[in-house]
Amino acid sequence: MSKTAFKEFIKKGIEDHTHQKEFDWVGRKNKYLDRVKQLYEQIRSYLKEFSDTVQLSEEIVIVNEKYVGNYEAPLLKIDILGKQASLVPIGTNIIGTPGRVDLKSYLETKRIILVDQTAKEPKIFAAITFNKEDKKRIGKRITRPRNYVWKIITDPPNIRYIELDEEHFLGALQEVLGG
Repeated sequence: MSKTAFKEFIKKGIEDHTHQKEFDWVGRKNKYLDRVKQLYEQIRSYLKEFSDTVQLSEEIVIVNEKYVGNYEAPLLKIDILGKQASLVPIGTNIIGTPGRVDLKSYLETKRIILVDQTAKEPKIFAAITFNKEDKKRIGKRITRPRNYVWKIITDPPNIRYIELDEEHFLGALQEVLGG
């Protein structure tokens, strides 16, 4: 690598590092953890009527994400007559979503992601990030706020988002448990 190329590498690294410091990763992580807790409460309500055969327990796991670092997050274990599945927090620094949790067993994994409530499938779009000075100059918010909800994502190549309601969750749980 030439000295000029190395200087450019350092310059870009400084720019990236400065940009990452400006973003509120702690706020994003905390919002993600709140949404995970809400998801688990939703799942508990779906499984409440099966409490004689379904055992739920939580444990803390460490999630490690670029820019966010290490943090504790809850994992929800589901035990149904000796078959186990878990809702595993994956993180918030993921392309296309501000959060993902996997429904996993030893057989299969279903991904559950946060997406705009109107989304039915992935869309490609561009986002422009403004610094503080640009925001002041523009003087108003130019993007529409998104109302994120948890949805089950199907496997490629025909990716679709499925509403996370009781019927779809119980079906996904049955699939990961081999039923």
